[in-house]
Amino acid sequence: MDMSGDDLVRRAQEITAAAERLLPHLLELSGLALTRELGRHPELQPGLALLLVDRADRAVDSDPLRAHDFTAAVIAQAGSLSHLHALADHLIGRAWTAHADALRALGRYGQAHDAIAAALELFARSFSPSWFSAMANVVAARILHEEQLRDEALRRIRDAAAVLLRYGDVDRYVRVRAIEASMLWDAGDRKAAAGVWSGAALDALECGNLVAAALLQERTGIFLLRHGEVDDAARSFDVALTLFESAGRAREALRCRWHRAEVAAARGEFDEAVGEFYPVQALMLGAGDVIPAAVVSAEILELLLVAGRDDEILPLADLIVETFSDAGLTLNALRAWTFVRQRARAGRLTVEDITAVRLYFERLPLRPNALFEPPEPGR
Repeated sequence: MDMSGDDLVRRAQEITAAAERLLPHLLELSGLALTRELGRHPELQPGLALLLVDRADRAVDSDPLRAHDFTAAVIAQAGSLSHLHALADHLIGRAWTAHADALRALGRYGQAHDAIAAALELFARSFSPSWFSAMANVVAARILHEEQLRDEALRRIRDAAAVLLRYGDVDRYVRVRAIEASMLWDAGDRKAAAGVWSGAALDALECGNLVAAALLQERTGIFLLRHGEVDDAARSFDVALTLFESAGRAREALRCRWHRAEVAAARGEFDEAVGEFYPVQALMLGAGDVIPAAVVSAEILELLLVAGRDDEILPLADLIVETFSDAGLTLNALRAWTFVRQRARAGRLTVEDITAVRLYFERLPLRPNALFEPPEPGR
């Protein structure tokens, strides 16, 4: 019988709160240093385990080595969590799931199989809600697909999607159906991939809420844009934006505006893309989302360079330093913008410089105290 999801969430919130203050320090460490430091705080380990696994889930595709660091450290401390009984199995099961996903992204499929098997065994033993087993099976399906075991991969991904829909987790349900569509697309079956979106659309209608339909349209747009179907992607993002705005979901609507700017850039309409990105930047800064706003600012600078709007680069570089200083960007991160200003003043700012800055800000949530390191000169 499934353990109460409310009980798990409540317990998790209690043990996580005390660990928040130590997390930034841990995020600066890696490998054995991270494992040892985690071991020095046994009273905070449950909360830290949850926080590190959450970071690993978000990092697995962009920085799988970092995700691997986080999950390996949590798994190494499994023994000291044993007194928590069912909750320990639940925590380590989540860690094994994220660990398997990181190993998959690193191409270490044999180890990934072992890791996901360990996760599924722990979830079964701890009576965790079947939602967690479903998420583990999503990872298992991705491993199988990358090993060309496509029939079994599709079976697992579809079973997992059905569980998520029963739980009413529409956001993750849509994401999982997007993975299924990608599997079919990669296999050359574009008709079947389109059928996945049609089926998901019917499911969204049955849910009867605007957010479900909007999430589906957004994920469809991301999928289409990634596969070069730019015009169809644009239509999906426009529909999603309208639905999110109607549902009063400002953050999600802003995300769609970002996607529309990406569509314009993909079309080579750089001036239009810049015009789309500026309000996104302003709204993010207004909402206090400083790091995403920094990523958007890097996108704007790159587009200005590509579009040949050189006369706008130095004024913007000067303004960015002042804007992000006022917004409370930490000194280690502000160094990236002072580098951009210095290069712009010398008339030597390049796309490679901006790429380095953008990647730095994209990775900063995983290394909040990391210093910006300028790219090597001579490029």
